[in-house]
Amino acid sequence: PQPRPRMPVAKGRKSAGTPPSKDEVGDNGREQDSDDESVPDLEDPEIEDVDEDEDDEEEEEEEVEESFPGESEMTALECKNAGNDLYKTGKYVDSIVRYSAAIAKDPATAAFRNNRAAAHMMLQDYGAALTDSLKAAELEPTTVKFWERAAKCYSNLGRTSDARRLYDQILELDPENATAVREVGQVQAVKKLEEQAQAAMESGHLNSALSFCDRALVIAPGNDRVKLLKAEVYLKQKNVGQADRIVTSILRQDSNATDALYVRGLCKFELGDIDKAMDHFKRALRGNPDHKNSRTKLKMVKALVAAKESGKKAWSAGKHDEAITFYTEAIAMAPDNASICSKLYFNRALALSKLKKYQDAISDCTEALDRDPSYVKALIKRSQLKIEVELYDEAVKDCEAALEMNPGDNDLKQALRDAKLELKKSKRKNYYKILKIEKTASDRDIKKGYRKEAMKYHPDRVQGEEEKAKNEIRFKDVGEAYSVLSDAEKRQRYDQGADIEEIQSGGGGGHGHSHGDYNDIFAQMFAGGGGGGGFPGGGGGGFRFG
Repeated sequence: PQPRPRMPVAKGRKSAGTPPSKDEVGDNGREQDSDDESVPDLEDPEIEDVDEDEDDEEEEEEEVEESFPGESEMTALECKNAGNDLYKTGKYVDSIVRYSAAIAKDPATAAFRNNRAAAHMMLQDYGAALTDSLKAAELEPTTVKFWERAAKCYSNLGRTSDARRLYDQILELDPENATAVREVGQVQAVKKLEEQAQAAMESGHLNSALSFCDRALVIAPGNDRVKLLKAEVYLKQKNVGQADRIVTSILRQDSNATDALYVRGLCKFELGDIDKAMDHFKRALRGNPDHKNSRTKLKMVKALVAAKESGKKAWSAGKHDEAITFYTEAIAMAPDNASICSKLYFNRALALSKLKKYQDAISDCTEALDRDPSYVKALIKRSQLKIEVELYDEAVKDCEAALEMNPGDNDLKQALRDAKLELKKSKRKNYYKILKIEKTASDRDIKKGYRKEAMKYHPDRVQGEEEKAKNEIRFKDVGEAYSVLSDAEKRQRYDQGADIEEIQSGGGGGHGHSHGDYNDIFAQMFAGGGGGGGFPGGGGGGFRFG
């Protein structure tokens, strides 16, 4: 390892600490496990000039591929001067190429590295700038401005403790150093703003949290810690796009940045991409096995996946109660994740509908749609469930909403036709409901339903004219329902939505049956006790109520 660069100590003074060496800094200039903090607006870094006599003697030329035209013919100083010209016109990338050529020709001149650091800073590549600044300071430990630039890089990278250590050392050597005094104040300001942003996010004041982050980033535009905090605030606002853009820019500089990988995993999870979310958490843990947030989140996601898969297996096996339990567990693990929970609520609704818990199933479909208003499957399922509970108008509206999202979908068109048919049918007498039987009832079920309801509402079972009149109406409806549903052809037409008048007239003359007709049906159904089907007060013997 290279020797650690030391800032010179004034006579009679004690060094406040030794600045970190290049070995302690990663390829991107970041140091793990240090506090993150930042500094003020970046001023145009000062460009160093070198005395020409330092580069009068040219080194032996080697056959090397040129980085730019004429490089091989130029001295280190000429390359540096070319870089300065480009820097002054804002062409920082091209200036870095010239400075790099100067460094290759003369690696011992600190000013070349300092100039390249300045160009990196203008491109906000503070990691590369830090590496160059530390190397320049190592080459010329007595030049305070090199340490100042390194401290500013630390600050912009959010490495508060490192920046503060260098500024303290500078101030010990030069208590009146205006730059160090100013920058220490900025470091403290960023730290306070970051703490305020964190507190605001945790208390739910998300707009305030963003404001604190933005103020901190004005001072320290390269502070990745503040950037990632801002990304987490965006995630809480469900603005995944903004959060992902921030994280992507950080990973572009350092593809192994642990905290950035973790937040990128959160973005993927929020979008419902579970596999990619777990992959990012695993990558973060490979870089730092002790990264608590990644470990915790990975464990939770694995548990959620296990619960979801168990629910799917239970559903496939017809164990709908178990499926509901597993889906409920999965929902509880990520209640705020709209993408994932919308599907879990829908799956639970399917299981509930199998148990004929229609209202609960409708509620779950609504929960799914609250999280994903474009969830067509949930709209159609809710429509079907509303038909089951006789909310026909609402069922039609759900189908219309689904078809509006996908106008050319023939299945949705059919679903709307079916819902409108059910709405039309609902405006007629519901014969199945009158006989208290299912729409899938067999002939035996129809007879059984008729017997029970006819016995219940026969007029001779009550006393008093008013009560008899009510029972006559109900008794007539029971007979009418039986006369249609017990006839296969009439039942088919009824189920297809035909008007009752059409069914009755098509069934053989007239527009329905008389009260006597329904008495005849009753007598035939209960025949065997003695003849005429008389009732108390109705003349005749035979069947009598007890």
